[in-house]
Amino acid sequence: MEGLVHHDIGLWAEMNTREGIHLTECLRGAKWQGDSPAEAHIALGNEIDEDRLFRLAQGLRQILLTRVPGWAVTAMKLEYREEDDKGKAKPWRGLPHQFGRLPGVVENVREIARNLQHGIFRLPQNEKEFTVHAEVAFEADVTPQCKEVLLGDWFEDDEAHMVLNPEQPVFTLQDTVGQVVIDFKIEKGIGYRSALDNERRSRQQGLQDTSPERPGKAKVVPWLYLDADFNPVRRVGFRVKNEDDGKFIVFTIETRPNIKPKEAVDTACSSIIAELAPPLC
Repeated sequence: MEGLVHHDIGLWAEMNTREGIHLTECLRGAKWQGDSPAEAHIALGNEIDEDRLFRLAQGLRQILLTRVPGWAVTAMKLEYREEDDKGKAKPWRGLPHQFGRLPGVVENVREIARNLQHGIFRLPQNEKEFTVHAEVAFEADVTPQCKEVLLGDWFEDDEAHMVLNPEQPVFTLQDTVGQVVIDFKIEKGIGYRSALDNERRSRQQGLQDTSPERPGKAKVVPWLYLDADFNPVRRVGFRVKNEDDGKFIVFTIETRPNIKPKEAVDTACSSIIAELAPPLC
């Protein structure tokens, strides 16, 4: 399985048992109540000892919290240009690092990056990445105070389904002269990936500049890489109940809006069974 590291070996060995696979199949076939958080009551009879059941449930919880794929912004870049005193546009300029500021924008680059990281996305099944290109002209509908630019403003009608919180603010314009161009890359991944890992990965894959040509475009605008939290599962809890007719385990799962708890469970359990289940005789 992708991302398997040394300290996971014990977990996968624990799941690769008759009881572990049985619990996984029961969880996948359970009926879930509610949206998010959702809850499922799973009847297990007396097949699994309570201490072992707790260890297996803890393992399933860890897999759900770390192995379900999701979507996040991994890189961004910014260009801007201003007008001189005569109203003539100056050449485009790029921001080479995360500590800069855009003229006429309230937020600094780190705050803009953090706002993008709060975006909730879901790409089509056949797409592993998607690059958004957006140009904002300061003279467009700027009030005497400011204009808030929202995440959904940059997605076309046929792309609107990709962003699930279009009302998320990205930055605020406070000037009426100038232009800003922003590109950011949405990727599908698992777990957490640091900005340094995203940069290394992009260099290995050869990230190309796909933004359209513009007159006076800045020659070199580096990508600014961001920490990415792909995991769509926010919280997983469980408790064991002893009834007259056997044991029950109650799972509670809370997810982000880009995935349903049942889908997260199906994805995790299918991966476990595909990786660990022995061939059926």
